[in-house]
Amino acid sequence: MLGLFLFPFRTPASINLLFLYLLLIIIYAACFWVAFITHGGFFHSLRALARGDRPPRIPNWLVVMPLASSALLLVVILLTLAQERFGVPTGSLPPFPDYFLLFWLTYSPILEEWIFRISPLGLVVGLRIVIVKGPHSSFLLSFVLPDRAKAQAGLPHLYDKGWRGIHWSEWLGLAMTSLIFGLAHVLAGGGWQAGKVLTATLSALVLGIAFLVYGGYASVLLHWFFNFYFEIFALGSSLIGGILDAAAVLVSLITIALGVVGLVLAARYLLLRRRWGAPSTNSL
Repeated sequence: MLGLFLFPFRTPASINLLFLYLLLIIIYAACFWVAFITHGGFFHSLRALARGDRPPRIPNWLVVMPLASSALLLVVILLTLAQERFGVPTGSLPPFPDYFLLFWLTYSPILEEWIFRISPLGLVVGLRIVIVKGPHSSFLLSFVLPDRAKAQAGLPHLYDKGWRGIHWSEWLGLAMTSLIFGLAHVLAGGGWQAGKVLTATLSALVLGIAFLVYGGYASVLLHWFFNFYFEIFALGSSLIGGILDAAAVLVSLITIALGVVGLVLAARYLLLRRRWGAPSTNSL
């Protein structure tokens, strides 16, 4: 199954699942490499953070991602518990064979990001570039690195304007695609229930912001965290146990701690932004 511009469709072609799985791993590796080298580079950003330097307007994604992903996961868990408490069930995926579930959770982040973020939001950015500037070479770049595409086209962008670099049409597209993403989880069947709409919509908003700020590699990696990353530990624990059980518990504790730190930093940023108005040119 493939998809484009919010429309999934089936193809008659068949492919070896092992080959496709290895191809997906290569795509994830490429996303990690792009995240590693862009926006100042991972190690440079870590050294700056250790020195206490003020972060650039758009920090390296691999520095931001652990806090953002863990904070989002913590919020999703709390919302899920609250909804369950008031009788709004979230549901769950039906039982699948372990390796089939691992394959699907490896495949779905790339497929869903392409359908719900990269193709529709990239098109919104690309069309705006064409409307404002006419036919432009950065149109195709909009589907990969939308903020860089706007910069190359001479439009307001995040690195220059902060949050004002995201146009209202992009916010509208983000809201629409996020709601569709939330509804699709329930309407498509597969075990999810009404409570999944809110948590999936919220997750989609964060995924879409990651795409608009950083690019497709960031939203794919954030989605990877929720699907593939945790399934590896769960599958490893069920098959091997022992040290992987302990590793899974340790990873869960670290994730919760990072989530708390991420939420505290987000609250601090919002309070400072309200107190001082628009953020300075050196902060996101």
